[in-house]
Amino acid sequence: MGRQTGPTATWFIWSEAENDFFRRTTNIVKPDGNRAVGTPLGAGAVYDSMMAGRGFRGQATILGKDYFTAYQPVFTPEGETIGILYVGVEKAAIIATRNNVLLVTALLALLSLGVAGGVGFWVSRRTLAPLNAMTQTIDHVASGQYETQTNYSARKDEIGQIARSITTLCNKLQDAENLRRGEMDKQAVEARRAKTLADEISKFEQTANQVLSTVTKAAQDVQHT
Repeated sequence: MGRQTGPTATWFIWSEAENDFFRRTTNIVKPDGNRAVGTPLGAGAVYDSMMAGRGFRGQATILGKDYFTAYQPVFTPEGETIGILYVGVEKAAIIATRNNVLLVTALLALLSLGVAGGVGFWVSRRTLAPLNAMTQTIDHVASGQYETQTNYSARKDEIGQIARSITTLCNKLQDAENLRRGEMDKQAVEARRAKTLADEISKFEQTANQVLSTVTKAAQDVQHT
């Protein structure tokens, strides 16, 4: 039974004279190195469950050691309890196994966090650095610096798509600025030309008025004469 189940195993036999169950065969060893054969089960929760014909699952102290146990009563064909099949494992062994599992789990969790952190840092650098650069580019465009170009247009992902869109926008805004400046230059030339023409007309009017005054005076002189 011990080889089949792994933990400790015991067969108890009911003693009518002692009104208790005694270990008939077991692989539990006493401190002196001998098997704990002939020792009684003793009164307690396990004894009460066996006498009631119910199985017991829980913690029990056997020969001074704590065990996680399972007790199953053995019946006669008439339904009388004549024995017990017991299997159990030392609590200390379970706790040690649990602690080892927790330690391994914690180490794996730390390793996973480290790997996830490294991957996250690489992804953030790959994603945030271009986004920060393009944010600066957009700020330059908003301030009227349309000659700004991005360095990520060759990328095949969404970053590259955004970079190409920003480059197209910069080119269109630059073309519009060039047209505006051309119109302003043309308007300045027209304004200078209009001023020159106005000046010439003013000069002509002054000259004509002088000539007219001279002619008028001459005519008056002739009429007087």
